[in-house]
Amino acid sequence: MIKKKQKSIPTKNYIILACLFVGTIFLLLFITEKYEAYKEYEKQTPVIRNTLPEIGYTEVDHYITENPYVVLYMCTASDDVCRNFEEDLKKVVLKDGLSNNITYVNLSDVDSNQFVDEFNNKYPYKKALTTSYPAFVILRDTEVVDILQGSSEKPLTISKAEAFFEYYEVGEENE
Repeated sequence: MIKKKQKSIPTKNYIILACLFVGTIFLLLFITEKYEAYKEYEKQTPVIRNTLPEIGYTEVDHYITENPYVVLYMCTASDDVCRNFEEDLKKVVLKDGLSNNITYVNLSDVDSNQFVDEFNNKYPYKKALTTSYPAFVILRDTEVVDILQGSSEKPLTISKAEAFFEYYEVGEENE
């Protein structure tokens, strides 16, 4: 019987292979971390930006007193419900030409409960504004005409918003 000589694999090849595995794992972790940071940054930018005029929450009172007819769209840019709603709202705004008729109030950096309490105290209405966003508020001569918002059980739909705009003739030149 003839013995077959087994080929031995040099140890340095095992070391190179282990380094490749470890390097690949570190590269994947790095890419994942950068992707997550990018997604978080993107969540801070509203979908509706550059479609509607935007004001900060501190400017709401001044804006309401300066304009006789106001339609406010209130939402939080980082909220997934708002982001999904804004994708559909953007289409409606562009289709119906409502860009100059609705003003966006970004409530991302606001204590929602405090903002809602202050708003309801300054602008009382039969329905109180809640922290359930997205929400639309129509004001005429600093008086609330109506509030449209969903709830945690039943979120606001784009069809309700369109019906709301149609009922109050938002975008028509009767303002």
